[in-house]
Amino acid sequence: MSERDRGRRGHIRINEEYAIVLDYLPYGNPYSNRQSPTPIIQAMGEFYFTLFEATPGPALGQVKPGERIYVGPDVSYNYIRVDGIISYDDLTPAAKKTLDEVLDNLIKQREKDFVNFLNNSSPITTRLHQLELIPGIGKKIMWKALDERKMAPFQSFEDFEKRVGVKNVAQAIKKRIIEEMQGKDNFRLFVRYYRRPVTRRLSAWQASSS
Repeated sequence: MSERDRGRRGHIRINEEYAIVLDYLPYGNPYSNRQSPTPIIQAMGEFYFTLFEATPGPALGQVKPGERIYVGPDVSYNYIRVDGIISYDDLTPAAKKTLDEVLDNLIKQREKDFVNFLNNSSPITTRLHQLELIPGIGKKIMWKALDERKMAPFQSFEDFEKRVGVKNVAQAIKKRIIEEMQGKDNFRLFVRYYRRPVTRRLSAWQASSS
């Protein structure tokens, strides 16, 4: 990440306005050598699904999983400091469980955004279309979707499912988001790409496996 993505005092800008808390570790990294470890938050950005760790400031205090917090460019260091981008594998088991629930809610809330993707997705190469990156959508369904949206744009997940002949497209999108978080594919539809994870400290979960 370039220096322009870093704020004052080491705060890392993640190009997100709001985030959802996935886990709160009140005693910090259990593998830290510091005598007075500070609390750590694991969270996910609402728009680009950015996974990151942060240190809560006095103004924020203790938070609960599922809580929505502000992390925009003008956020006060006294409120929160984003310490670094992390990967899906860095998440605690509790954070992964919360992530699953949070994604269900976010996809439902942002249904219009995802339906817009279904209506405006485009070819990646001459042999691969963006729609084919959604689990469960192969060539046959992809062509059906393209034909249907030419006649009329999709209005909802339900409309897409009925006209194209697929089930639970919201769950398929969630699966794709998690796959992108796991780095299973170089193509990104929904999750913001960072060239490499940026952290100033070793994740507790990385340390335990090293």
